[in-house]
Amino acid sequence: MKVLLIDDDPEILDAVTVGFHFEWRDCIVLSATTGEGGLRLFYEQSPDIIVLDLVMPDTNGFDVLREIRRLSDVPVIMLTARQREANHVRGLDLGADDYVTKPFTILTLLARIRAILRRTESRVGGSEARPVAYGDLTIDLRDQQVWVRGERVQLTPSEYRLLYQLVRNPNRVVTNRVLCERVWGTEWHATANDLKALVHRLRGKLGDNPRQPRYIENQLSNGS
Repeated sequence: MKVLLIDDDPEILDAVTVGFHFEWRDCIVLSATTGEGGLRLFYEQSPDIIVLDLVMPDTNGFDVLREIRRLSDVPVIMLTARQREANHVRGLDLGADDYVTKPFTILTLLARIRAILRRTESRVGGSEARPVAYGDLTIDLRDQQVWVRGERVQLTPSEYRLLYQLVRNPNRVVTNRVLCERVWGTEWHATANDLKALVHRLRGKLGDNPRQPRYIENQLSNGS
């Protein structure tokens, strides 16, 4: 199991790291003291679970969580010194799996994490641990790798985020607005033309003919 800790308090990082190694001897623990550093490790390492602090020097945990959820359903448990219910609700609404308020005991945190892992089946091959196949296309959601006819395809982060959203919604229509928000975020103000260009590039890399699509199909009546 690979764990990512994002917290600007070195003492908490050390204590939680020791706790993880005590509970799961062979686990790999990665740590970052900034939101930017945490996201970089998330992109590069594809952790199995993330422990995320709400307050950090360069950003806040809500923004980091929002970016993580654009790309992955990896379990996330948030840490905070704030006891306002609104913060708890906001974190859960953004996709956090659980919340622990500081100060906390390591035993409590580990118990919460065990419960999350049981629910998500991360330790025994959850939904993101198994590659997804659509004909000649195979996507490893855990390691964020894509193959077409057995050959690795290199995608940009935005191309992969688009593919991820489509894979997560098979046989469903996903509107332009939703795709733009989940691929670029709400602050980018991406347009339908941006999305059209991205779809075109992704189709080219996947070898998907728009006239006879196998993977990505447009539904014009829904804003595609």
